[in-house]
Amino acid sequence: MGSYKIIEEREEFLDLVDFVLEKNHEKYSQYGKWERPHLKTYLIESNIESPLDIENKMEDDFTIKKTQAEDFFRVVTEDFKNGGFIDSSKDRIWKFHSLLKSSDSDTFMTKWVDKRKHLDRCWHTNHQLKNIEEKLPRGLQIIL
Repeated sequence: MGSYKIIEEREEFLDLVDFVLEKNHEKYSQYGKWERPHLKTYLIESNIESPLDIENKMEDDFTIKKTQAEDFFRVVTEDFKNGGFIDSSKDRIWKFHSLLKSSDSDTFMTKWVDKRKHLDRCWHTNHQLKNIEEKLPRGLQIIL
């Protein structure tokens, strides 16, 4: 297994997302099947300034690392150094972008958000999601 680049800037993350989405679209067009990793985004409602202000003990499964950007953090697992990213550029609503398996992403949210006093999950109604889906480029869908 070769070495790979650790993402330290938001632009590098966006390049990775573009690559993943392009490759997934290519595979889906050819084979009717998505390829890993799937990008998942969770919204987190926060009453604190920075993800680093939270005690960073999650049974050693996940570690939050600072990147070069002041409001962008890397979520690291033992196997995946670029497993996820927290964008805290908006004061109250943060985004957790995950390239981990869904079960691992959900575990992170459970351990990190659900058990913290000043964090909460944001949610959307089906009606809101349908409105968002109508504005997506043709071919992209939200599965409800």
